[in-house]
Amino acid sequence: MDIRTCAEISLDAIRFNFESVRNWVPSKTKIMSVVKANAYGHGIEVISKKLVESGTDYLAVANTDEARKIRKEGINCPILVFGNPDPMCVDDYFDFDLDASVSDVETAIFLNSAAQHRGKQIDVHLKVDTGMGRYGLHYHLFQKALPEIASLKSIHLKSIWSHFPNADDTAREFTLNQLSEFNRCLEFAGSIKVDVEMKHIANSAATLYYPEAHFDMVRPGLLLYGYSPEGPEKSPITLKPAMSLVSHVSLIKPVTKGTTVSYGSRWIATQDTELAVIPIGYADGVTRANSNRMKVLIGGNPYQQVGNVTMDNIVVNLGLIHSVKKFDEVTIFGNDQISASTVADWTNTITWEVLCGITGRVPRVYRAGGK
Repeated sequence: MDIRTCAEISLDAIRFNFESVRNWVPSKTKIMSVVKANAYGHGIEVISKKLVESGTDYLAVANTDEARKIRKEGINCPILVFGNPDPMCVDDYFDFDLDASVSDVETAIFLNSAAQHRGKQIDVHLKVDTGMGRYGLHYHLFQKALPEIASLKSIHLKSIWSHFPNADDTAREFTLNQLSEFNRCLEFAGSIKVDVEMKHIANSAATLYYPEAHFDMVRPGLLLYGYSPEGPEKSPITLKPAMSLVSHVSLIKPVTKGTTVSYGSRWIATQDTELAVIPIGYADGVTRANSNRMKVLIGGNPYQQVGNVTMDNIVVNLGLIHSVKKFDEVTIFGNDQISASTVADWTNTITWEVLCGITGRVPRVYRAGGK
């Protein structure tokens, strides 16, 4: 395997970040580690194992395909599937002992029937929409649905949950209103004697900035991979970015003033210079939108990327005075100078998208204990 272009993943950083969250939230509060989207690009199988080893109470995925990968690694801890169950994947919930998220009565009845047919019971997390606007029941529908869902014999109503869209905003009003709405749902459940094991609503941002939202369990995602969402205050915990995206100098070539670079000839050398070709491109997750915006590090020094990012390569301008050599390591991101958040800022996107966007073509190389 050619690993000169790879994503280096520090398992020590994953453990450190998990322990930072564990030490931040109350000891009685459980942790549901979010490993969807291939563990935010870090590799779902290996990262799930490390998180279970570190003490996570739950794992969370987007669909049953992701859950299947985890179970095939011999991991037995509870897994919640965020996506809505449907007939195409219903067998997975029973074959791999998965918790289901439910957002309407119809889905609950469908799961209840599927469980009855198999002579089993299925754990269900009932989602309420407090302001996200995707899955979940609004309060007036929640009032009607809860008694019916709770009465289904083959469903074990394990939790009531919701999600924040704006907990990383400096303005707090919207999130506090969501909390109020969530508490209203919980109070209604109590008033009709529907008891659940857990209530959970806190994503990474709420885990940091809204301790009143911790309830029985928090759901960190980005935090586990070493990044804090922005919020109404500075992050109260220390984290270590777990991923470094690296490549190497494949070619150094001198060019004269007026030389054009890459598709569209969007960059023209204004003077004689030397260019380095780096074998990494948008097929690896270095987006074309970063063309002529991004910098890379070679030997600890920043160099400007020039021309359009192509499918398999980028080009950087070295200038005439430099110490760069062929096959030198190139850091795309992964340290204090250039982080995944830095890359996100260049293209007006978010850190989540940068990490998740590193494609399957890029080998993941795992480091632990200095190896």
